[in-house]
Amino acid sequence: YLDDLCTQGMEFNAALEKVRSKTLFTNHTLLPTASASFKKEVYERYVFKNIANKQVVDWINGLIAAVRGTLRLSTIALEIAGKHNGVSRLHTAIANANFKRVNDAPVSFNAVTNGIYLDRWVHPELMSLYKRVHAIDEMDIVSSTAPEALDRITAYELRRAKHRGKEDLYKYLLTRQNQYGEPIEIPYHDQVAIWARRFAGYKRPFLLFENTEKLVALLEKNKFHLVLAGSAHNHDGEMKEEIARIMSLVDSDNALKQRVHFIQDYDDEVAKYLAQGAHIFINTPKVGNEACGTSWMKAMINCSMVISTKD
Repeated sequence: YLDDLCTQGMEFNAALEKVRSKTLFTNHTLLPTASASFKKEVYERYVFKNIANKQVVDWINGLIAAVRGTLRLSTIALEIAGKHNGVSRLHTAIANANFKRVNDAPVSFNAVTNGIYLDRWVHPELMSLYKRVHAIDEMDIVSSTAPEALDRITAYELRRAKHRGKEDLYKYLLTRQNQYGEPIEIPYHDQVAIWARRFAGYKRPFLLFENTEKLVALLEKNKFHLVLAGSAHNHDGEMKEEIARIMSLVDSDNALKQRVHFIQDYDDEVAKYLAQGAHIFINTPKVGNEACGTSWMKAMINCSMVISTKD
């Protein structure tokens, strides 16, 4: 858009202000590894060939020079956007303290709470119950009278709907592979606890394995299986090593091998079935580091019990 305006004859600064007036940047994670960065030669090879106006090329080259040769896509987003959102009040406070434009001009982030798309994440049988009592309206939005409306759903109806979610999950897991490349088979009368999200240091996936004897005792006594799912960012070598360490720890203990399952190739479909069918959802971030997150929202609306640190 900036290139088009400048090519049509608009003065560069006026064009940049017009673009900023129509552009919103929403940041979803504060981790540097989540934002791709590229050297000048990559921009020259793939980007500049598609830009007609020399002023725009010079502007991007100026950004590259200002950050010493490697430019993040998030930096371009900060420069090109006139409005900036974080996904919670905590996230926004951290973003305001850390994000600046290349010329050190401060950027003001607004706090907009994350949400989930209900029709995608809620089990159909539960969704039907929520809509029947008008806890969720015809636009798939939670109504202002939802707390009172939910009281009109019986415990039996909720248990039956949750049971359908469990059955769907167990059938689905047979189509996915665990850490050994085998289908994941959960005995029908056993239950599932999940830790499913992006692997990042502050989310502490390793916390569950600090006392493996206690973990085994809890899983066996309560007939539970622990399902792990998620992936690290491509450039986060430390967390890739952490996943390998956890898998090695599980592999060294026969009891853990029977009850801890890592789902390969984590995707939205896996996340949906886990949220709808799991009995317990585990959340272990360092307090004050998880800016928002939506996994727990998906679990709670599907009647999973959430066990979490204060975040």
